[in-house]
Amino acid sequence: TQHLFRVEVERKGAIDPSFRLSLRLEDEERFELIATDPFGRALWKIEVDRGTGRFLDERQRWACRFDPAASNAMPRLDWGLTALELPAVLRGALPGPAVSEGVGMEAGSFEFRDARGRLWTGEADARGLASWRMETADGALTYRREGVGATLSDDRSGARLRWRELAAEPLSGPLQPLSAGTPELPECADADLS
Repeated sequence: TQHLFRVEVERKGAIDPSFRLSLRLEDEERFELIATDPFGRALWKIEVDRGTGRFLDERQRWACRFDPAASNAMPRLDWGLTALELPAVLRGALPGPAVSEGVGMEAGSFEFRDARGRLWTGEADARGLASWRMETADGALTYRREGVGATLSDDRSGARLRWRELAAEPLSGPLQPLSAGTPELPECADADLS
């Protein structure tokens, strides 16, 4: 499927210009996230193809590679989530580690610790996942459903991400594989993001 979201980011009380985020999802381990400004100009793109991740800064014209299963590996999306967890969160579901722990979506509260040691607590209602909080040694992320969108707050940085889904439809075909040149890219952790 592909999903279109309108996104607003608030950092330290200041609201960044809103942008649009397209999620092109073949499956949970093969997807693209594409950010554009309100006029449709490309900002950045994340591509995940199984164990390989690539970040492309469309304006600065540079790219780097990252491990999609590692936290804080992606530029611009340093929320303590892995790239592989982003599609579920954007679509209002618990990410993969939570699902593997056998957490159901029946109404009520839940609490569990995933294989990475993160503590998850939350609430589900008749519509599905209503909220969750994921705590690590570094801080916590809080998710709350809001109508056709949601809010994700990072306690460490004080940043808040708010999004609303504008459209969803089936993909017209499979995603293109990542280019063979991806391993030659520098690691995103080494990139200068200033």
